[in-house]
Amino acid sequence: MKRLAQVMDVILERYDAEACNMVEEHTVTDMVARNGVSVMTRHPVPVGELLLFKMADNSFESSAVVRSARYSDDMIQRLTLEFVGEHWQQKWIYADSDSVAPLFEEFYEAVEGTALLLKILLDEREQETVPDQVFLSELQESLDQLRNLTFLIRNA
Repeated sequence: MKRLAQVMDVILERYDAEACNMVEEHTVTDMVARNGVSVMTRHPVPVGELLLFKMADNSFESSAVVRSARYSDDMIQRLTLEFVGEHWQQKWIYADSDSVAPLFEEFYEAVEGTALLLKILLDEREQETVPDQVFLSELQESLDQLRNLTFLIRNA
């Protein structure tokens, strides 16, 4: 199975040990594969645990099962997650496709949205105003989406 070292911002959601509250952790991948990922985590998660894996830019989400948990030399726990359920294959970066045309269409739409945000940013600079946190978050999401789409297209 082909695996690629790839850092992507992601969110893991799961229930706490008492199964009472949903716990959300913002983290990153360090490896991606056709049917799952390896992620770093600060919280112990048992093998077999079912959780929700989401891209931080909301471009993908899937239920996932923890297939392994290990500590690396850097003493950071890494989880190997396997996507489960239906429909994740159509959206995942390794989705089987004969054409990258749909990816380019999404890419160009993201470019247009990002260009608009950058124009607003330049206008604010000319007016000597500082962008607010909401705007900066929206810009970051747009740039993350462009980065992820660029990765998908390059590896299609």
